Amino acid sequence: MVGLFPDHHVEFHLAIRNPATFLPALFEQEKDLSYDQFIDGITPHKLRWSEMIARIRRALPKVPLTVWCDEDTPLIWPDVLRAVAGHMPETMLDGTLDILSPIMSKEGMTRLTDYLHSHAPQTSSQQRRVVAAFLDKYALDDQIEVELDLPGWDEEYTETLTQIYDHDVVRIAEMKGVTFLTP
Repeated sequence: MVGLFPDHHVEFHLAIRNPATFLPALFEQEKDLSYDQFIDGITPHKLRWSEMIARIRRALPKVPLTVWCDEDTPLIWPDVLRAVAGHMPETMLDGTLDILSPIMSKEGMTRLTDYLHSHAPQTSSQQRRVVAAFLDKYALDDQIEVELDLPGWDEEYTETLTQIYDHDVVRIAEMKGVTFLTP
């Protein structure tokens, strides 16, 4: 992209995802491979997003990079949209609640919309707290829970992958040249 458009401002935006949920989701999409074929050559507990992001930073040190955790997207979607579109933080955007429709009950969406109209949040953090509270009460469990049914993956293994990912997220958030969006 940078080479194709050398006279233009280029920036990258990237959502990362916990390998404990990312790999099962990828495998679920794979129709032609067995699990052993799919995982061949991959060591899940050695996967690090920070290594890929560090390579991007080394290759393109002047290109802005915005990163966020996919798991946080429902809470920070307005911030993601502003970052991708280049709008200022105070810019109010339409459709920022649309991402919640598939994961929240209709009643919850109606109540959230009504609440936000009558109690307009003054900051992004206030809106995140409101959305989090409504998700806590009205989220559709079958839409937000990931089925982790892979050979050899038990609760302990999944927790280990999650802990490794959490440490990797901290490392990424501290990287020079990376804007990390958090709830």
